Amino acid sequence: MNKSRENARNKARKSTCKNSARSNARNNAKNSDNSK
Repeated sequence: MNKSRENARNKARKSTCKNSARSNARNNAKNSDNSK
């Protein structure tokens, strides 16, 4: 039971890593626009 929960957490973490990298790039672009 705990193992499956851990696996689900790891899967979620992996997908969020990909998504956060994408959103970070988007946020950086937004921030650079705001700083001008």
